[in-house]
Amino acid sequence: METESMNPEKARDLLEVHNMMVPAGAELTTHGMVTCLHQIAQVQGIPRTQRSLITAVAILLGEVSDNGLKSEVREIILDQLNVMAEDITSVTEGLKKSIKIEIDKHVEALTQASNAIVNGTPSATPYRDALASSAPAHINPRIIAKEGIRARQILIDCPADSIIQKLSQTDILKQFNKALTTTGAGEKEGRFRTVERLSNRGLLGEFTQDEGAKWFRSGTHADDFFTALGTIGEGANIRPRALNVIAYFVPLSFDPTDTEEILETNPGINRGDITKVRWAKPPGRRSKEQRKGHLIITLNNADTANELLLRGFHACNEKLRVGRCKKEPIRCLKCHGWNHIAAECISPSDICGTCGNREHRTNQCTDKDKFYCVSCDTDSHASWARQCPSFLRRCRIYDEKNPDNTLPFFPGPQPWTWSQEAPPQPPLPIPTQRHPTPDKRPPIPQRQYQSQLAFRPINPKHKQNPSTQPQSKNSSQTLPNPSSQETRHQSPAAEDPWFGWPQSQPTSSTVAQSVSHTI
Repeated sequence: METESMNPEKARDLLEVHNMMVPAGAELTTHGMVTCLHQIAQVQGIPRTQRSLITAVAILLGEVSDNGLKSEVREIILDQLNVMAEDITSVTEGLKKSIKIEIDKHVEALTQASNAIVNGTPSATPYRDALASSAPAHINPRIIAKEGIRARQILIDCPADSIIQKLSQTDILKQFNKALTTTGAGEKEGRFRTVERLSNRGLLGEFTQDEGAKWFRSGTHADDFFTALGTIGEGANIRPRALNVIAYFVPLSFDPTDTEEILETNPGINRGDITKVRWAKPPGRRSKEQRKGHLIITLNNADTANELLLRGFHACNEKLRVGRCKKEPIRCLKCHGWNHIAAECISPSDICGTCGNREHRTNQCTDKDKFYCVSCDTDSHASWARQCPSFLRRCRIYDEKNPDNTLPFFPGPQPWTWSQEAPPQPPLPIPTQRHPTPDKRPPIPQRQYQSQLAFRPINPKHKQNPSTQPQSKNSSQTLPNPSSQETRHQSPAAEDPWFGWPQSQPTSSTVAQSVSHTI
């Protein structure tokens, strides 16, 4: 083969034909060329001098490649270390500034409280409250820390086809801080500490200062921020945090889409506070006998949500109890396992959540009387049962890891929103009782009916001999007259000989005989 007309493709084909470069089509690297030279040096027929020269070239080429690789790796590591050093320096400076601002706040509050005590003037902030946080002292510190993080967070919605969806989180953080500086945020507002990409394609940003999130939401700062992002921020907008409450046993005649009726019957809800209203169970899954259901109300205002939790929800002329929607462990609807959803499930087949059959889904089950729980491996209840021991145990574990899930209210500036119990309600007014006036109407005469006649049965012990009993037609005069005044006010035990004799009962013949005396 002519060496003058050889190109890289022909050179590669020549080496692969003579099995000097294996496997065929392998990536061309310096290490591969060194190996190829060593194999050429071992080919039979090559003079010894040329073999030594080829081996020497291979060794030097390997040494040059190692030194180049080491230098490249060294440069990359140094660049990364410089970036990390800059980040650590910026974080340290940010911590110093935040600590200084917090210390200045507490010193100012303590100074005001001390001056108020010395001068004898009432202070707006008590001295003990200047030392403590806004949350009650008995609250779990993890709840306070988590709520503090939430107060510094901003949720941003971005379109699916926006440029920002194609950037990494590090690049998004740099772009956000650059736009924040352009907007005019100062040291008091801070900068973005982190930006996290959510599963719903949203972005969750956290400020370094508490005032940053408040400043971002106020005025036109959010619009100016998205404008400063340029083409990256097209279509992006800020989204408030969703607060879900559930109203229990709402009549099914209620229309969740009628927002005007909700605002009219619930004056505590302001227009714009409601994000979404839906039934907890889809209408298609209701039974024929069902008349009431639970309603999930999504709000964007913590004060409105707490007002509903405290006062209740009014619908269809009824006052309904409202509770906070608690987060529960994630259960797969395919295999009924935990901590993953059906879209991420690796189970090869669906498992019925009612009967446990592996040949159909839960919504296709026809044997509604047979139960089987996959988690408990028992046939005493279904996998979706709310009283499943495995479900209750995992709920307890989740509450231990997330103590804020046990709070009945959404924490806010009011101290009672951090408590496990509702605040004391004012006593209800006692209605004024109207004294009844004496009845001046004349008494209505009582008419005696046959069922009210006081028949006197004959005592068996004092029963007279029929032969000696007088057969006078006026024998009924010996009995008391039921309509007489004395009989009406006389004690029944004095006239009726059966009182005080619980062992014996009057027979039908006795009663018939007494009736014959009165006829």
